[in-house]
Amino acid sequence: MLHCLPNLEAGCADALQNEVTVRIPRQRFELISAQCGALTVRKNFYTALITLPPNRWTLLVDNVNRRGGIVNISNSVATTGTIATTLDNSTGLVNNSAEFISTEIPSLNGNQYHRLTARAIDVDGDSVAYEFVTPQQGLSARSCPRPADGFFQPPHFRLDAVTGVLETVPFTLVQGHYVTTIQANEFRRLNGGWTKIGSVQHDFMYLVRSVSTANSNPRFSALQRGNATLDFARPIPVNPGQTVELTLTATDPDAGQQLTFSSLTPMLYSALYPSASFPTIQKLSATQARLTWQIPASLPVGRYQFGLAVTDDFCQQYGQEIRPITFVVTNQVIAGTKRAADRAMEAYPTPFHEQVRFQLSQPGSRSLTVVDGLGRAVAQLTSRPDGSVLWQPGPALTPGLYLARTADGQEQVRLLRE
Repeated sequence: MLHCLPNLEAGCADALQNEVTVRIPRQRFELISAQCGALTVRKNFYTALITLPPNRWTLLVDNVNRRGGIVNISNSVATTGTIATTLDNSTGLVNNSAEFISTEIPSLNGNQYHRLTARAIDVDGDSVAYEFVTPQQGLSARSCPRPADGFFQPPHFRLDAVTGVLETVPFTLVQGHYVTTIQANEFRRLNGGWTKIGSVQHDFMYLVRSVSTANSNPRFSALQRGNATLDFARPIPVNPGQTVELTLTATDPDAGQQLTFSSLTPMLYSALYPSASFPTIQKLSATQARLTWQIPASLPVGRYQFGLAVTDDFCQQYGQEIRPITFVVTNQVIAGTKRAADRAMEAYPTPFHEQVRFQLSQPGSRSLTVVDGLGRAVAQLTSRPDGSVLWQPGPALTPGLYLARTADGQEQVRLLRE
């Protein structure tokens, strides 16, 4: 049951009196098999399209109870787990919820380095920032949630607020189950300023244990497109209707272990584009796999993010690494990328404060689009008859790196505002 409470920050009683409840059917579930005697875990997946009138909404789901013996929550077996998301549509805006790419259940095997991801997609192009928050408990018909009793933030992870990278830091090993909650906050540029319009939470339990027999985590070591080596952190441009193939390479210091490669696709993509196909993985060798994605010709342009996981077969303390990967679906012809790069223009001054100028390679009036670091259009420009371009953004435009490019994608220039 989903509980939608309006204007909760103004008071619990009024929010409960005016709540909207929605029963959401389970879309599917996955059984994480009991390999090597491990406990069986069932992951349930729910998705729904909900229309709420303008207000400041808090959407809540409450689990019956948590596992007993959780180290960083008092009397956890008698504690419910409340998960919250927020939506501020008080101005009448339309917003799709962000969604975490990975819901894999982590396991920390000793205090070696672990790299995971807390990245969340946002199909509306909103900016997302990440933080640890206190888990909640106690939602009922007569009470609003409150912080979990006795909670303390476990010492195991560092979370990058910008990229969502979730990685371990050196810690003193105390075995047991722990809970942590990560919140992804959505920001949208409204009336010249950045406004928080929503948030989602990932509340998860994980196991920390000493390594009875040393098992090192596998690592991704290379990402290639043809003969070109790519950076996991850089978006990969693709065209609608194109088939893209990437080669994934991983290493494992433990000889003889079998590696499994997998891709993680957010449910929201399937809900919004039910006829679309998404990346698949085919294993090529002991240390390599091929990612293939046939981009649908009708898929809207924009950024699409997925998860990539490599997992070893050490029972019961398997090792794993998870990385996000980003594709930018664009109508710009990818085959012309080198020509566009050769025609990259220089802007002056760089960096600039109030205005910046640059020159196209040919005279004539041409249309250009200026986009920010997330690929969102922030300005439309037209060159003068002599091919020169002047951009004078208003004071509300935040400092940062922008890209101006011609409509045919053949010329582009980086614009750095400070």
